[in-house]
Amino acid sequence: MRALGIGGALALLLVPATLSAQAPARDEELTIVKSRRPVSFAAIRNTPGLIALTFMGYDRDFLAVARRTVILPDRRVRGLDPPWDKAPDPDSGEIVDYILDFYRREGEQFYKIGESGPGYIFMGMMREQGRGADRLVTTWGTGTAEALIIFARRNRQIVKVFSWAGKVTPEFIGLANDGEPYLVVTDGRFFEVAGKRTYPETALIYAWEGSRYVLKKKVPWQKRFEAVKDRWPREYPKE
Repeated sequence: MRALGIGGALALLLVPATLSAQAPARDEELTIVKSRRPVSFAAIRNTPGLIALTFMGYDRDFLAVARRTVILPDRRVRGLDPPWDKAPDPDSGEIVDYILDFYRREGEQFYKIGESGPGYIFMGMMREQGRGADRLVTTWGTGTAEALIIFARRNRQIVKVFSWAGKVTPEFIGLANDGEPYLVVTDGRFFEVAGKRTYPETALIYAWEGSRYVLKKKVPWQKRFEAVKDRWPREYPKE
C-alpha cells in the first residue's frame, strides 16, 4: 500500500515556498470570463509570466494556465517572466500575484472562460486521474501553510469543488478498481520536542461523489490507511 502525496506527485512544482503555520483557505468564487475572442495555443504558450499549463478531460477540451504577474501601483497588471528571483522592490508599490486561467477549446481555438487568483504562491497542478479526469488539483503556498484547491468541469464551465489549507501535505489514498481514491487531509501538524516526535491527531477522509467531495470519515491520523482499506484492489498482479 502507498499514499500519493500531492506535493510529491506534481511534476510542475516550479515555485518554492516556506510553509510553517495553520491558515484558513480562502473561498473566493472563480471569476467567470465570457470572451469570444479566440486565442491560439501558440499564443497561450507565449503568455507573459507563464509557469505551467495542462489540459483537462480525456477529450482535452479545457486548458488550465498558471502565470506569475506583477500588479503595478496604478493597478495595471503585467506578466513577470524568469528570472523570478529578481522580484520587484518592496518599496516600488508593485505586488507579485499568481493567476490561474481557464480556457475552453473549440476546434483549434481557445476561449477564456474564467480565472482564479486566491492570493497565494502557485506551487503546482495536476489533472486528477479518476473517472473522466475532469478535475484539476492545484497546490498553493500561503506563506504560513499550504493550500489545496480543486476545480472541476461542469456544464461547459469550470467550478471550484474543494478548498483546504493546513500544515500537512494532502494525500490521495486507496486506489480502487473504479479509479477513485479517497482524498485525505490532516488536522494538526508534526513537531518534535526534546527528541520526541508528535504526529497529527486527525485525518479527514473525503470521497468524490460525482459533483462534489463528501466527508466520509474522521479517524486518527495513524489509522488512515486502515480506514480506507475498502478502496484497495482485492487482488494484486503477480510478479
